[in-house]
Parts: sequence; C-alpha cells; structure tokens
Amino acid sequence: MIKKSLKKKQHDYIEQGYHTLLYIRSGRHEPKLTNALLSYSNEAIAFNTYHEATHAHLQKHAKISVKLEEAACDVMGTFGSKFYAERHTDLDKKNTEKQNLVFEKANTEINKYASLITDNIENNNKIHEKLERKLFKLFKGSDNFFKNRFIHPVNNAYLLMMLNYCSHYHLMKQVAIKDVYINTFINTLENLPKNEEKAIKQLNDKLLTSEKD
Repeated sequence: MIKKSLKKKQHDYIEQGYHTLLYIRSGRHEPKLTNALLSYSNEAIAFNTYHEATHAHLQKHAKISVKLEEAACDVMGTFGSKFYAERHTDLDKKNTEKQNLVFEKANTEINKYASLITDNIENNNKIHEKLERKLFKLFKGSDNFFKNRFIHPVNNAYLLMMLNYCSHYHLMKQVAIKDVYINTFINTLENLPKNEEKAIKQLNDKLLTSEKD
C-alpha cells in the first residue's frame, strides 16, 4: 500500500517535470536477518555488516553530516570486509578485492559525471545516459546488494542521492589509511564537528599534518 502511494506521488512529480528516484531500503540501520540480506554474497554481507555497524556506532557517539557519515560507513565496509577476508577463509579474498574495486570505480564515475551537470538539459540527458550505461556494464553479474544500491534510472535525483555516499568517499578513505587502525579512524570520526564544512577542513588539515610528518 505504501509502495503504491509512493509510486503515485512519483508519477505526480514526473508529470510536473521533476526528476525523481524511488529508492527503498529494507531494514535500514537495523540488525535484522531478512530474505534480501540472505540473498547477498558473503562478500556483500560483510560489506553491509561493517557499513551498518558503523552507522549504529556513529549515531550514538558522533554528530556528523549525512554525507560524511555515509562516506565513512562505506569506507568501513570496504576496509572491514578486506580485513576480515585476510584473516578468515569463509570470505574469499579475491572476490572481496574485486567487489571493493568495482564499488570504488562506481563512486569515481558518479562523482565525475555529476560534476559535468549544467543548465544544459539536452547535454545533461546525454550525461545521464552515458553514466547509466557505464554502471549497468560495471555491475553486470554483480551481487544484488550493489545492484540495489547503484542500478536505477540515472537522472538528477539519482545523482543527488548517490552523492550522499560518493562525495567524500575518497577523503574518508585517505584519512582511514593515515589512521591505520579502525579504532583510530573511529576516534577521528567521533571528534569531528557537526558542521560539514568545518569537519572537511579538519580532515584535510589532518592529512596535511600527516604529510609534513
């Protein structure tokens, strides 16, 4: 019933000329076993587990912007699953590395194409179509978890949603690499200011300080 109502609302907005994206996540930030979760590969489950565990921790111990939190959780997803695969045989190391590589390439492509959007509607449509083709090709044969994240019709609404995850991923990854340990990275996140601009400056200053050292 709710989904039907959402589709009607989406149709109304489309009729008015707006870009829309109907993006529904099940069990958001809730540690529940679902049919959807159990349909994922072990590598995707590992990524999702570390991602959601980071959300649960940050919601209790930090106050940072949505974009920074999602980026941090994705970094924990890639780093955590790699860390686990290196130490446990029930997670394939090569498959995990491949998953993380494809994931990060998708982030790079989305950031690149989003930066090309202008007031030129005709050109924007070409950008949307090109990115959509790249993502469909990139995730062909991939796990359902990543298809559910990335594979949707690409328009400005899609880009706005995806930028919540992608915008600061590279920055967060570089900080995590500098911090070396998960506990150190988590401590960095806990001490960030709520204001996104100030938090980004603090993270960049941390990287600059590390480079000088």
